[in-house]
Parts: sequence; structure tokens; C-alpha cells
Amino acid sequence: MVQKMVSVENNAITDVTSKNRTLPIFNKIETSNLYTIIPTAFYDELRAFCIRNAIVLEVERSGEKRVARKICMQCFKAFMIEKAAHFNLPVYAISQLSSKVDAKVGHQNYYLDQGDVRNLDSFL
Repeated sequence: MVQKMVSVENNAITDVTSKNRTLPIFNKIETSNLYTIIPTAFYDELRAFCIRNAIVLEVERSGEKRVARKICMQCFKAFMIEKAAHFNLPVYAISQLSSKVDAKVGHQNYYLDQGDVRNLDSFL
């Protein structure tokens, strides 16, 4: 069964389960002027982050149980900014990417990646 992407409560957690396994953020980037300057490897890193950090929940909606995979968008945004800096993307590109994710950057300069607490101080 293919499930649709769903955003819940203030976009802090976003469902990453979809037909093509992409987040709405990828669609926002691909339709912007940034698409031509962002390397494929950057997208691969973002997708890998989503896969390894998905929280699997059993959700019941209209009497039907299903599995939803969700990520913290604050952690995603922090990771995205860190990777953008790693890929030496221009400052304006990082700023535009950041504006496409409706969430804060990490949690007080920290984010989780596969259970590891990472500090953003050197990237902000």
C-alpha cells in the first residue's frame, strides 16, 4: 500500500513515506533556481538522512492502521545546512535552501543524526 506524505503540527515532524520516497522540500528545491547549482550527491545525502533518521509509527486513521515514517524537520534543516556548507554551496544558496524548510534550525544548535548528537556551532 502506498501512503501519502502528511505534515503534522507546525511541521516539526514530517511524514517521509510516499510513492516516490521524496519530501516536499525536494520538490521546492527542484522548482527553484537552485536546482542547477546543487549537486546530485547533496540530494543523496538528504535522502540518506531521511532514511536513517525516520521514526516509524503505527497510525490509525478512519479505522485503518498504517505505518508512517516521520522525521524531525528541525534536525533535517540543521543537517541540510551543515551539508550545504560541506558541499561549499554559495551563501545565497544556503539561505534560499533554509527558507524552503518551515522549521527552526536544530534544537539550540544541536541536532540528532542516527542517535548521535551533533553541534552546529561551526556552521551557523
